[in-house]
Amino acid sequence: MPDSRSPQQETRLAKWRRRTISISVITLMWLLLLGTLPLWALITWVVDRLSKGPSAWFASFAFLTGYLTNELVGVLASLSFECLALFDRGPGARMRAFERYFRLQQWWSGGLLRWAGRTYGLRLQVVEHADLSRPMILLLRHASIADTLIAGEFVSRPHGIHLRHILKRELRVDPCLDIVGDQLPNYFVDRESDDPVREREKVARLMDDLGREEGVLIYPEGTRFTEAKRASVIRALEARGDVDRAKQARALEHVLPPRLGGPIALLQANPGLDVVFCAHVGFEGAGSLRGLVAGVLLDRTVDVGFWRVPFEEIPREASAQGKWLYAHWQRIDRWVGERKEQAAILDLFD
Repeated sequence: MPDSRSPQQETRLAKWRRRTISISVITLMWLLLLGTLPLWALITWVVDRLSKGPSAWFASFAFLTGYLTNELVGVLASLSFECLALFDRGPGARMRAFERYFRLQQWWSGGLLRWAGRTYGLRLQVVEHADLSRPMILLLRHASIADTLIAGEFVSRPHGIHLRHILKRELRVDPCLDIVGDQLPNYFVDRESDDPVREREKVARLMDDLGREEGVLIYPEGTRFTEAKRASVIRALEARGDVDRAKQARALEHVLPPRLGGPIALLQANPGLDVVFCAHVGFEGAGSLRGLVAGVLLDRTVDVGFWRVPFEEIPREASAQGKWLYAHWQRIDRWVGERKEQAAILDLFD
């Protein structure tokens, strides 16, 4: 399996210092919430009742409590797996460890999604279908931290596809993602690295030795979409004199332009996998605490669409792959825009 460590080989001391801090913070927050649960439940319930507009303080408090519980259970399970590994050293031990962590990952993501359904009334539905039962390179739109649960819900859990994730390094502050992410063949990208070529090489290595039930997932935008980030990307491209890409970015209204480095690194190393694109509408505004407590996810139905492109239809040259990727990202942009317009029309008659 590929090495998921960063190019700057992280020392064991630095890793455990970070994890000691993150686990301590999560544990302390959980204990504080648990000790004051009735008080905070009452306060958030009253705030919701007194609010003139949509408000989800109580739902957000309940979700936060469930999230912290989920994190601690995941961390404890990981520690138990470490202890088990000391005794399980026979043939196939590595694969058994992989399966344990994969199942834990699915339990973690599925638990968060189910809890979001109970607290916010959140629902996910697929409105455009594709074959998700075979390995793939999955390119997923990024609008909220919640959309990271889509792959587990519709690809990994129902079909048993083991997706190797490309994640931003900042997510290591989450102890479960940090610990379990290192035990599975994922890669945490350093977006501020002074050696981007090395980062792309590390991303491409995720295509090595793929099993029959494995694929790779990447978020080509590199970060969650907001109007402010879209404007910032356009200004940066214009400042660099990249007129063509600035024009392309300006034409995209609902998504950020894809960062080509990581996706093209995967496509260049692709041994024969199809590419699946994933678009979705409904998570907008849920990328911040302000949006969550404002009730953007209350009784929300998230529409999800997939389409699959056979390996034979993917260009082989990097320059052509960049144009091909932009064309599909334009399709995602149109798909999102059309769904938003349909939702707006339905709201008028609601």
